[in-house]
Amino acid sequence: QVENGTALTQVVLYLNVEGVETQNLPEPDVVQAAYPRYLQSLVDLDSSEISMPVTENQARPSQPIVKLMAPDNMTVLQDQAITEPLGEPLNLRDYPLRFVINNETLNLTNDYKYQAVMQVGKVYQIQAEGLDQHAWHMHTDPVQYMHFAKQDYQDFWGGYFEVGDWQDVLLLPGASADDNVATVRFQTDCYSGQRIIHCHVLVHEDLGMMTMFNVTGIDHTIDPRFDNDGVFRNAPGQCTKEGSQCAPPYCTDYSY
Repeated sequence: QVENGTALTQVVLYLNVEGVETQNLPEPDVVQAAYPRYLQSLVDLDSSEISMPVTENQARPSQPIVKLMAPDNMTVLQDQAITEPLGEPLNLRDYPLRFVINNETLNLTNDYKYQAVMQVGKVYQIQAEGLDQHAWHMHTDPVQYMHFAKQDYQDFWGGYFEVGDWQDVLLLPGASADDNVATVRFQTDCYSGQRIIHCHVLVHEDLGMMTMFNVTGIDHTIDPRFDNDGVFRNAPGQCTKEGSQCAPPYCTDYSY
């Protein structure tokens, strides 16, 4: 909820703590959090360490015009929008409407269904737009916030969003049309193949606000710059027991 341009705090849960009150409890130990390889921070990587995808495809028609890359030729654009059939600005009185990412509605039968082709075991950067109304989601790989278009994002969202946070779904409620944009990075860790992308508003994705990336290369390739830390270096205890039915331990240094 937004009031006078400021996101309001909303109470979602009350806790009732019972028992004997205890004073002067010792301070808990401070530990460094451990992360799996695919969640190692990408914030401090230099731009020269970000891989460039392939977006050129001769099969893609010149109309509607689709802009896939930012001017830096490194950042993949993901502009979610609802438009009129000819790509004009939205007017809800005019039907039918197009539900698009980068002015394309997903069509699995065409030869340009992939908006970008990437390599497995690399780091890529995306600029997601339309996040005030459309919840951007990519299967397989989580993404890490790098930058918010809204300069006062910490005050506006009460500290809920921060550079370095990992997300599965991107949504910036209450943002304006000028600052509904976020830049994120992610690893194409371990697994090659399709990455399905869609707005997580069900009716929007059902009407075509979807696209795909294609991650190519040798399956189970990792980025040697990153390792599994702490507990993630070892096999989960339940997977070492006889009769366990855990998934194969691909892209790890352990077996079971």
